[in-house]
Amino acid sequence: MNKMNYLIILLTLFILNCSSDKSTDASDPDPVPDGIVNIDYVASNLDFPNPDRGFYRYSETRASNYSVLDKDELKAYRTPTFSQGANYKTIGTIVFRYYILDEFVNAPISGEFLDNMQLDFKAARDAGVKLIPRFTYTVSSNSGNCPEGFICPPYGDASKEVILGHIEQFGPILTNNADVITCLQLGFIGTWGENYYTDFFGDSSSNDDQRKLLDENWQDRIEVLKSFLAATPKELMIQVRYPQMKQRYVYGINAKTNVAALTEAEAFTELDKARIGFHNDCLFASADDFGTYEDYGNSSSVRKTDITNLKPYFKEDVVGK
Repeated sequence: MNKMNYLIILLTLFILNCSSDKSTDASDPDPVPDGIVNIDYVASNLDFPNPDRGFYRYSETRASNYSVLDKDELKAYRTPTFSQGANYKTIGTIVFRYYILDEFVNAPISGEFLDNMQLDFKAARDAGVKLIPRFTYTVSSNSGNCPEGFICPPYGDASKEVILGHIEQFGPILTNNADVITCLQLGFIGTWGENYYTDFFGDSSSNDDQRKLLDENWQDRIEVLKSFLAATPKELMIQVRYPQMKQRYVYGINAKTNVAALTEAEAFTELDKARIGFHNDCLFASADDFGTYEDYGNSSSVRKTDITNLKPYFKEDVVGK
């Protein structure tokens, strides 16, 4: 075979290969790769279950009398339902879950309790909802002869050592079920897990002459939050009750109330600063939302209400400037 014939054969094969069915139709401006399906969404005014958004439903259980979540009840929240006392319907995909650890104030968490928690998460997953867990040791406000009157010490929460042990136990089950957790709340410290009326972390109420938090109190609280952050997945956020808790965690126990809020560039970076958010248990309850916008002081500073700095910080840290 001479060189000319050989070149003709190669050219013919090249042309045939380029014109085979493997070529892309030039008339298709945006070819879809094999296995990929395009879905065109259409705007709708219908109500629908929006994951991780909207009103949450309340639920609680006690270690002394555990009641496992019911899948069918949770599933019903995803359909338009009247809430008690309301004349409108809501659709819910989030359930707040209070875990009241009344049997474990001085003891490790039992295997039975952890197994029941796993059943809760399974029910949530099967129902298509997510949970907001908060752990607390007491939700009782025992009245008596004390300055506050309606709630008097001892309050009934647990020591730092007990809490840190419990966080270590909760870590694996929270990690394994992160897909059905909207966020976590710090809890643990004080009545209702609100970090206020507490036997071990500094009583800043009028029931105690201290009436503020000392450096050691902040250090103990920071240690609990740090442990909870370390024990749980970095994609999960942890809400704290007071803006000053985040400020003193991020900037130190001498942090002022006018420190910089989280920036857009820092959000979702999985840094501790990005993972700490807020819950406001007393929204609209008073001018300062019952102590939400309070500077609780430290060993070298006084306690004072500071709505001027803390309210804008709260807003900017959550939604940005």
